Amino acid sequence: MKKSLLACLITVVALAAEPDVDRTRALVKQLGADTYKAREAAGVELLTFPRSALPVLREFENTSDPEIRERVRAVITGILADPSRVPQTIWTHRDSTAPTSVVTTRTNWNAAFIKWSQEGKISFCQTNGNSATGGSFAQSFVPHNRKLRAIAVQVYPISAASGWLSLDLRPDKDGRPDTSVLARSWLRMEKHCTPHSSFAVFQLPNTALELQKPCWFVLTEHPDPSESPHSMTNHRFDPKSDNPELQRLGRNRSPSGCANFFLLADCPPPPWLREAGETDRKNLPALPPSAFEW
Repeated sequence: MKKSLLACLITVVALAAEPDVDRTRALVKQLGADTYKAREAAGVELLTFPRSALPVLREFENTSDPEIRERVRAVITGILADPSRVPQTIWTHRDSTAPTSVVTTRTNWNAAFIKWSQEGKISFCQTNGNSATGGSFAQSFVPHNRKLRAIAVQVYPISAASGWLSLDLRPDKDGRPDTSVLARSWLRMEKHCTPHSSFAVFQLPNTALELQKPCWFVLTEHPDPSESPHSMTNHRFDPKSDNPELQRLGRNRSPSGCANFFLLADCPPPPWLREAGETDRKNLPALPPSAFEW
């Protein structure tokens, strides 16, 4: 009897975390019900569903029924716009202050990085940059693989500043990053934690993408409050890139070439990073509104 009750409780919890596909589709159809009250009730319930319900919801975002189409699009937007539901990872460098560690010895760092990238599955690579600039930026790309595990960006500290970098994966909206966030990765940057011209790796939660549909990653600097207000990092880019599918937006929000980066469909954890612990996370910043204004 106890086992049966426990099994029932586990089933109820599982259903609450992962909505039933049939229930999701039934509610979507209810979005087109004859009464306003029924339509509103369906929308309210769907907005409580987790992001795992999005694939089913997207089956209806181009349906011929205008009432269902507009309401299901509003539900999708609402789920994606909720910052509390954004899947994220938080990483920091290992031994960032040790002068003889891999993170400060360029030869060892490069050897470790090459080995790591060879063990992964690179789905796209753009590394033709011949100039450098600093600060936050947004970079567009077109997925060549349905799964994205990590993004490596040629970005490195330019000063003794410390703080966090956030990288948001966002869909495209009219040639700009949308305000909704598909996934987020945090990386702690300590003083002299990486050598010049190295790549910073942002491990993302396993993220499903639509092939050939433009996306963006938005890299935002978050200096520690004790730091002076200047750029924490430099990054390599090609200022003359004219590929319309690969556009970098700088601080003035105007297109300015293409950043150096590559995408990985799969990869092991980078050898010089570790998942941030509770102590590391204590100074994790809140994202300012400016991080979304692209």
